[in-house]
Amino acid sequence: MNQEQFKSNLLKTISEIIEDSENKTIVFTVNPVKETNVTYNSTDDFVLKWVLTEKNIIGRLFNTDEVVTLLSFPNHRYTLWIKVNLSETSEEKLIFELSISMRFRTPTQLKHIDTGHPPFIKG
Repeated sequence: MNQEQFKSNLLKTISEIIEDSENKTIVFTVNPVKETNVTYNSTDDFVLKWVLTEKNIIGRLFNTDEVVTLLSFPNHRYTLWIKVNLSETSEEKLIFELSISMRFRTPTQLKHIDTGHPPFIKG
C-alpha cells in the first residue's frame, strides 16, 4: 500500500457512511486511542513522541491530504486500525472523527482487511 491507496481506502469508508458528500468540504479530527495489553515498538514510540503530540492534533481539523500525510509513515507504516465516525454535519462541511490505534504496522499487518479498505472501519 502507498499513500494514494491509503487515501482511496479512507474515501471508500466515507462513502459507506454518507452517500452524497461531493459538494461538501470534508475535514477530520484525529483521536489516538491508548490500547491496553498491547506492546508498542520503537516506531510507535517515535510517532507518539514526535508526530501525534497534543500540539499537532488536539483541536485541529485536517483536510483529506493532511490526514493521509499525518497517518502515513516512512517504510510504508500505517496506523493498525482506524474507526471512522461522522461527528458533525452542516450544509457546507462534514467533520469525521478518526479514532486511531497508536500502533503503526506494515500493510500486511493492518486490521480490517476484510472490509476491502484496511485499516478503516465504520465506527
